[in-house]
Amino acid sequence: MTGSLILTTLLLSPGSLQDAGISTADLGKAVLDAEAAQKTVSVTCDYKIQSISLTLLRLLTPVMDHGICTFDLAGRCRYEGINELRDGSDKQTYQELTIGTFDGRRMKVMTGDKHQYLQGKVSEKPALPWPMDPREYLFHFFGKQIGKMIEQEGSQITGWVDWNGRKVIAVETKTYPGPEGNDKTKVRFLVDLERGFAVVRRTIAIYRPQPNDWFDYGVVEGYDYNEVAPGIWVPGLVKTVSYGATSTDLNPTLIGRREIKNSNWVINAKLPDSYFDLEFKPGILVTDEQSGKTYQVVNVNEGKIATQVAEGIEIYQEQKANSSRKAIIWASVGVLGIALLGLVGIVLRKRWSRVL
Repeated sequence: MTGSLILTTLLLSPGSLQDAGISTADLGKAVLDAEAAQKTVSVTCDYKIQSISLTLLRLLTPVMDHGICTFDLAGRCRYEGINELRDGSDKQTYQELTIGTFDGRRMKVMTGDKHQYLQGKVSEKPALPWPMDPREYLFHFFGKQIGKMIEQEGSQITGWVDWNGRKVIAVETKTYPGPEGNDKTKVRFLVDLERGFAVVRRTIAIYRPQPNDWFDYGVVEGYDYNEVAPGIWVPGLVKTVSYGATSTDLNPTLIGRREIKNSNWVINAKLPDSYFDLEFKPGILVTDEQSGKTYQVVNVNEGKIATQVAEGIEIYQEQKANSSRKAIIWASVGVLGIALLGLVGIVLRKRWSRVL
């Protein structure tokens, strides 16, 4: 069943999904189709980030990050950002330049102060230094495709619910063992069918026996959706909240929250392979985890080095040309010598034959 047919059927029967013959597999397929329609995505993100300090035991003053995030269906991605960092005392901030790429095989990252890049890293892990991967509020959750989670992980549709004045579908996965051994957790989603199957809310919940409820201790919510391409809806604002919750905790501690304003969405642009590669700038120190080497990048296009390289190339070419000329001359001499020896031999044989 195609996504459009699923959408039509669901909208005609909002009161009973089961009676309409809609399964979680159908819904999962529709969500996967909606994701597949976004072959490349680029978005400008302004992050407002607040987290708890384990030393001060309180939430720190929010920091602000700004970045441009780009990725494609093949898993390649690129991030360029100016990140605000705060010291442990929560009194001083400083800015960091960051740029990172993953081409499907290796990740490259450069970081520095607000004036220039100073360090680089190469590794196989595609963990780019963005505060939050935009795919986590489009069609992924904890790095997994939500469509596949709905299709394959014992999920069930629980019905229609109200969300920001709209009717959306609620679906949840099977129950998993929690972090504390006997705890039980599950993942829950809200899907807006009329807005391109956008997953407008995703949470991970823990079961609390005493109040007999499921508490969402990790939440990602999207707001202000816009249709930036035909049938493709994306959030203008994203809010996330995380708690340090256990099954016995009746007053969970807030440990972090983010607010992300998204703008300049570009969908399905053609991007060259070079866009997902990174050339380290001269002077920076690179740690290559793949080769186990650390080295400093040198610019061979500057000053004396460039002159020496050019002179070296010219000398090499001249020597190569001279060697070729000498080889030809000596080969010619050799051929001539052989011919002369042959001629001498013939003359001598004739003379000896006359004598005999």
